[in-house]
Amino acid sequence: MKKKHLIFKIILVLFILVNGIILSSNLIKMATCTEQVFGTPLYADKLYINTYDVKVTYMYKYNGLNYMGEDYENLENVERMKDSQITVWVNKDNPQKSIINKKKNMSIFHSVNVVLGVAGVFILKFCGKRRRDSDGL
Repeated sequence: MKKKHLIFKIILVLFILVNGIILSSNLIKMATCTEQVFGTPLYADKLYINTYDVKVTYMYKYNGLNYMGEDYENLENVERMKDSQITVWVNKDNPQKSIINKKKNMSIFHSVNVVLGVAGVFILKFCGKRRRDSDGL
């Protein structure tokens, strides 16, 4: 039983770390992309892991050079992007880095993962304490 408990702890810690890394990289990208330009959406690929987000590939011009970028957007916003120009936020120090929605928060997918991770920590802590209490320690 202890081995299963240890495996669960390891998986839970990895789960929380991966979500933390994804969230922090998105927040850093949102903070560093400050220059606004217009771009053109090229195509969108629906993600099968998550029905809420779509990977959008777009083209934009910054300082006379053409760039391509990829970002994730919710399905509703992608439908509105068709056949129109989009706002692209570019990192002026590294124009190859860009985002298309500076106002977005974490996607629902990441929010659910964070909630599940926190719930897992509480369950793990509660189960561990309960087991120690029943052992008379």
